[in-house]
Amino acid sequence: MISVLIGLLIIDSVGRRVLLLFSLFGSFIGLTTLAVYFHCKHSNLNLSSYRFVPLCCLIWTVLCYGVGLQQVPYVMQGELFTTGVKASAVCCGLIVFCAFSLSCSKYFQYMDDHFGAHFAFYTFAGFNVSTFFLVLFFIPETKNISLEDVQVLIKQKKIHFENVNMESSQR
Repeated sequence: MISVLIGLLIIDSVGRRVLLLFSLFGSFIGLTTLAVYFHCKHSNLNLSSYRFVPLCCLIWTVLCYGVGLQQVPYVMQGELFTTGVKASAVCCGLIVFCAFSLSCSKYFQYMDDHFGAHFAFYTFAGFNVSTFFLVLFFIPETKNISLEDVQVLIKQKKIHFENVNMESSQR
């Protein structure tokens, strides 16, 4: 709750993209450290001196998630869609979020049972990296701009990447 409140207080001064990127990077650090810890534990290394690591990493990951990833997508949904489709878009977004949450829970359970928890944490850290680059290259900053300006930004990025794809397909 504290990290969500911090995120709400700084979202307008820092910006949506920066908060998302920080949140993704921080979560990546926590998840990767957890993965390495559980990988070492799975390899039967003596980690009795490092019993605090999983708890610290879990707290760090939850704090980083709460600052950005937990709230910024919902804020951006309100800024990216027109009034006529906003309710449907938010509803679809929540359905997708719930489906992914269920999938992640079942995936973790399966991986932990069959391969070890480290494999699932490596996978989640990998998703953080890919999402980091998706946000970095494809998500516009929507702080203090109107819906029309956001739509123009999206169109400009789409045209830019269509041109890149056309150039690369001509080679």
